[in-house]
Amino acid sequence: MGKYGDALTAYEKSEQVVISSDLSQNLKEKAQLTLHIQRAAVALKRTDLKKAKVETEEFRKTAESNKNLNQMQMGHQVAGRITFAEKKNDTAVAELLQSNQQNPSNLYRNALAYQAMGDKVQAKEFCKKSSKVQ
Repeated sequence: MGKYGDALTAYEKSEQVVISSDLSQNLKEKAQLTLHIQRAAVALKRTDLKKAKVETEEFRKTAESNKNLNQMQMGHQVAGRITFAEKKNDTAVAELLQSNQQNPSNLYRNALAYQAMGDKVQAKEFCKKSSKVQ
């Protein structure tokens, strides 16, 4: 709906609810970490790639130190979206191939990146894959 400021406010409020709750410290840390990805997503929608990169790097540092595969894949997903927005399609493909391959959006994003690179065969293949994921 284009209400990116409202979305960001809601994300930050959600994080504060968790932080001020009686939930475990682990869940509070996850909420703080997730806020980086949410900020990056909003920055991407606003085409503020510099802010998206900063938030993604903050997220990725923690995900890598935690050795959390799901979080690392999420970091690659957002990095792929950023590099695609920068028209760095080969880097976008490399990042997206390291993201969750069970997420049809990631597969479709790879199809778009391959298409932008002029590789119609891979674009078609990833488009097919994205439609088959359940």
